[in-house]
Amino acid sequence: MLFQVAYRNVLRNWKRSLIIILAIASGLWGGIVASAVFFAMTDESVRAALDSRISHVQIHHPDFLESRSMRDGMSDPEGMLETLRLSVRVRAATARVVLEGMASTAETAVGVTIFGINPDQEKDVTTIASKLVEGSYFEDGKEHRAVIGGELARKLGARLRSKVVLSTQDVDGNIVATSVRVVGIFRTESTPFDETAVFVRRQELEKLVGTVDFVHEVAIVLNSPDQLEAATVDLQELFPGLAVQSWKALAPELGYMNDFIGIYLEVFLAIIIFAMLFGITNTMLMSVLDRIREFGVLSAIGMKGGRVFAMIMLESMVLSLTGAVLGIAAGAGTVALLGETGIDLAAFAEGLRGYGYVEQFYPAMPFVFYQHIIIWVLLAAFSASLYPAWKAIRLDPAQAVRTY
Repeated sequence: MLFQVAYRNVLRNWKRSLIIILAIASGLWGGIVASAVFFAMTDESVRAALDSRISHVQIHHPDFLESRSMRDGMSDPEGMLETLRLSVRVRAATARVVLEGMASTAETAVGVTIFGINPDQEKDVTTIASKLVEGSYFEDGKEHRAVIGGELARKLGARLRSKVVLSTQDVDGNIVATSVRVVGIFRTESTPFDETAVFVRRQELEKLVGTVDFVHEVAIVLNSPDQLEAATVDLQELFPGLAVQSWKALAPELGYMNDFIGIYLEVFLAIIIFAMLFGITNTMLMSVLDRIREFGVLSAIGMKGGRVFAMIMLESMVLSLTGAVLGIAAGAGTVALLGETGIDLAAFAEGLRGYGYVEQFYPAMPFVFYQHIIIWVLLAAFSASLYPAWKAIRLDPAQAVRTY
């Protein structure tokens, strides 16, 4: 019965009720859409970095990441890869030679990172082959071929078929150089990576620096990202003398960004709900002040304060839940629509790539976020109605019935 009374009281002043319902709904709609956009941008940027550069797990010599020395490498890479293929958590793996060096053309010279790769293995681990904007990915089978980043090509003044001289140190510390022809130019979501990355065949780079079956990095892609922690522990046990690190350790800024998504969404939601709380409090307080005589009559005929308190609480819940349902429905519908069509920020592509963000993304929102919204709205409605309800039960019936 109290619920029916509360529902009718909400409808009795329908204009005021409609305003607060629309305020709640529009606030939640805006918050959901904005949160979905941020979540998608961050999540897809992290995924793009893993797919094109980092992978899920990497294995190195314990000193390599600090020294970047030619000598801090690992032998028997094929044996390592064979061991990894037997792991149920590993989907694909590749071994790389990673050297710091220079890339030179007739116009200029630029510091680069030279990756010696097995092109077939690399295709299974990274998306570089699918990021080509010009040329091909080592498909002609000829020697002395290179695939370079688009920003590096611009700095060097290089085009397809251009010759680039790569220089680095060999195993004895001597400067060695080789001439390669650019057969492919790629563009990823990271401008800094595109400015420095050069991919050549591993066998050719090993021959240049005087090593055989000696690599600096093994990159691993897992069957499921959810297995990251367990897989890292398993691989550390498989290779106890080496540094086995997940992408969160290799790129802590991406790890922080990924972990921050959930916190950001909750904080953003809390700010919206906090602002909504004042609107509900104001509406319910006005409702109480408008109905002083009514509450006085109810108290005079025997309605206890607890029932008056519950009635006002229910009115607040009806207003809040109605607004929340409308806001969530509108927000979820908008997110679903944008998730199908996507958001294209190609006009800002250069600036976004400088920070590692993707230019095309599809907004999405975890289902648990909607559950949290309902919980937060109920808490806000309860909190917002406490003072108006307390005000109502504190009225003196004899004085209240004489109020007009």
